[in-house]
Amino acid sequence: MGKFARSWALAKASLAVLRSDKELLVLPLVAALAALLVAATFILPMFGLGLLERSGEHPSALLYLLGFAFYLAQYFVMTFFSAALVGAAMIRLDGGDPTVMDGLRIAAGKWL
Repeated sequence: MGKFARSWALAKASLAVLRSDKELLVLPLVAALAALLVAATFILPMFGLGLLERSGEHPSALLYLLGFAFYLAQYFVMTFFSAALVGAAMIRLDGGDPTVMDGLRIAAGKWL
């Protein structure tokens, strides 16, 4: 039960940080917009190439490759912005006053 209790305490602390620092709510919004941009970048060309049309044959290898690339891109976006939010929350929990750019800087620093 120790892991669950720690996870619950961290979740409550994170919500408290978001309540106290409304500016950080921009990060999930930007993450959602980035995810929509990634989706449009992949799905619109797939429609244009006719890869998503239903037919009696099996999906092509290109569709599987693009699906995997889409998954990787979406996963990167979500992980990056989650790291930015956690980084900003950690600054707040340490007594600082984080900005959105602080969170993005932390996530970018962990990327490489």
